[in-house]
Amino acid sequence: MQTSTTGNERFYLEVVKAETAAQEAHSALFSTHADAYNRYFDLASDFGEPYVRENFPDITNSVELINASSAQLQELRSNSPARRNALIESLVAEMREIGAKGGVTDDPVVRLRSDLMELSSFRSERLDGVKIDFWLVNAKRQVSHLDKNGLSGPAITAWCKARGIKPKTLDEALWTIAPLWDQYPHQPIQIISTVSAALDNYPFDADNLLESARSWPEANPELVEGVITARNLTSSMSPGR
Repeated sequence: MQTSTTGNERFYLEVVKAETAAQEAHSALFSTHADAYNRYFDLASDFGEPYVRENFPDITNSVELINASSAQLQELRSNSPARRNALIESLVAEMREIGAKGGVTDDPVVRLRSDLMELSSFRSERLDGVKIDFWLVNAKRQVSHLDKNGLSGPAITAWCKARGIKPKTLDEALWTIAPLWDQYPHQPIQIISTVSAALDNYPFDADNLLESARSWPEANPELVEGVITARNLTSSMSPGR
């Protein structure tokens, strides 16, 4: 799958680069002071650290330099918010660009599915290598799809802005069709009836969505076909038909 070449990964990679540089600097420092470091602890095991600190200031200084560098490196590594925020920034920039692309205007949910799959590819190929299906995560999630604390929520919000769609409207549309992804429903007839009725107020092109969902492996085919049949039956019974 093709991804953009504008360098949206730079936000994330800059943080990784800083961590790598700190690791390399620490390794070089330790290599330079390794002999003094080892001698310090050899003497300390025999005479105690207070004695070594008082009588061997040079090797004590080497140990303090290494300890300070190690603490700085550990702090950088443990600063997961910085890495996570950079990851989100890269995902948002990429998703905004993906959403701004032209092409045939499908039902927005159909388009979102395709674009989230492209975003997943971008992450696994150009960011941290983690493979996660952002579409499935959002199709099946039990909280708002616009969750600011999630990885994809801010990206979807940016996508909505690029597509000229109200985020709340998209969120409601995703909730409407969420039952269609249930592979083992306890009450399929009830689900078909509920979704079919809810699609009367679906803010986008419900027929386009259902036709597309027929070929989606994550969708329950019995539920999708059941909803299509129910909607066709309702339409045929409407006045004027």
